Amino acid sequence: PHLMALGPPARACNTARRLRFALPESFATISYVSVLRGEVPPALLTGRRVLIGMTAQGLGDRYPVPVSDGGIMPGVEINANVANAQLQDGWVHSLPRPLQIALALAPAWLLMLGFWRIRPRAASLLAIGLMLGTLLLSTAALAANCWIEPGPALLGIALVYPLWGWRRLQATSDYMRSELARLENEDSLPLSLPVAGDSDHVTRQAEQLARAIAQLRDLKRLVGDALAGLPDPALVSDLSGRIVLTNAAATSGFGDGLIGAEVDGLLADIAETAARKPIAAYLATPDSGHIEFEAGDGRAFVLRRAAIVGADGQPRGRIDYLTDITVIAQARRERERVLQLLSHDMRAPQAAILALLSTDGDSVDRARIARHARQTLTLADSFVDLARMQERGFDPEPVIAADLASEAADSLWPIAQQRGVQIRVVDESDCAFVSAERESLFRAVANLIDNAVKYSPDSGTVTVQIDRVSGQVRLSIRDQGKGINPAVMPHLFERFASENAGHIVKGVGLGLNYVAAVVERHGGTIAAHNAADGGAAFELTLPLDDPD
Repeated sequence: PHLMALGPPARACNTARRLRFALPESFATISYVSVLRGEVPPALLTGRRVLIGMTAQGLGDRYPVPVSDGGIMPGVEINANVANAQLQDGWVHSLPRPLQIALALAPAWLLMLGFWRIRPRAASLLAIGLMLGTLLLSTAALAANCWIEPGPALLGIALVYPLWGWRRLQATSDYMRSELARLENEDSLPLSLPVAGDSDHVTRQAEQLARAIAQLRDLKRLVGDALAGLPDPALVSDLSGRIVLTNAAATSGFGDGLIGAEVDGLLADIAETAARKPIAAYLATPDSGHIEFEAGDGRAFVLRRAAIVGADGQPRGRIDYLTDITVIAQARRERERVLQLLSHDMRAPQAAILALLSTDGDSVDRARIARHARQTLTLADSFVDLARMQERGFDPEPVIAADLASEAADSLWPIAQQRGVQIRVVDESDCAFVSAERESLFRAVANLIDNAVKYSPDSGTVTVQIDRVSGQVRLSIRDQGKGINPAVMPHLFERFASENAGHIVKGVGLGLNYVAAVVERHGGTIAAHNAADGGAAFELTLPLDDPD
């Protein structure tokens, strides 16, 4: 037997308590025989509580205790642990029951919230983390003499994780089955193809889903290729109005960097200033069909906007399709000009002729009648020649530029003689050749000389000069009139542009447009300016042709 010394007097304890055992042999032990022999100083035992018991190995008074090394402890040492806890209030205290329940359920609830918010892999890590956290919390609380049972919390995690996983797997399987069946019924996709018979149910569904995704990818590729192959610009935007998809026609027509741009702003930038408000009104109510507008660069478009609706009937975005109708718009304008020509410019001379013919007696002004008839004939010839040039190919032959100019001047000699106008041809080109369609170039030069005669004063001089300049043949025609109105100069060669120069004859504006078209067809250039000493000057340049 041994004696064990304890501290101050103990207090009574009549309730169940939890005890933290000290490590074996933590209390001082003294051999009972040594005390009887007087070998122990009295001061060692004075004022201490002494427990008497057996500690020898073979006496049978030893019991297993929950210590770190998992060993056994003599009964007297167990009593010493109990007495020491009682004396020093070293019992392990339990938390209130509601708090214990909350701490036991908290890990399970946190795990379920994690299932709801995070991915499965992260949920697995969360479950492991909660288990470790529960054990660490219980250990830390025990170090502070507070007992938190880890078992209920660990059991909750162990139950929630497989149950939730099973439920989520079942819900996913049911959803895949219903959606695959729905997709197969709606789109007639062959999703129910044979699958491996030795696979489980979820694996078979996954194979069907993979097959459906592959077919939807093919369908998306088909739609993308169809969109890319459209000849006109197409802009696909999301609900926020940002462009998410375009085609090659849009990129080539409006430039790169369209993805992410605001589609309404882009359409407003494309349109000319006058068309922006109508476009904004149309985009606000696109159900009105379509809208035609002109772009800032002169092109014309038809804009159609359509909503992109999902399978659930909810809007997903918009598609704006722009059809280039520039050719049609030009044809419309040409038609209006032709109608104007027929209704005014060609009717006016005919009406004047009829009025002159309706006069009585010998007072008929044959010269005025001839002038009006010639004006109508010239206008008709120019209009027909313009139409023919647009249809036939260029078929040139070598022509001496000076001879062509002389012939054109001779053809206008009777008209010039009536007003005393002299046409002077100066050849400084050394009989240079040009490659030309003789008839059309002759008419173009004749038109320029005719205009010079018309706007020259009576008894004036029209100078036609031909020379060589930098490998080209230049033909200059100059009159002595009042010159060209600066306001008309920028539009001088446009079709149906006209000017009243104060002379007897008023130009209808088709002749100079015909001249410009002929010169362009021959690969040359034409320009007009007012000479410093008065009069208008036209300079026509054509490529020099070597007949050898």
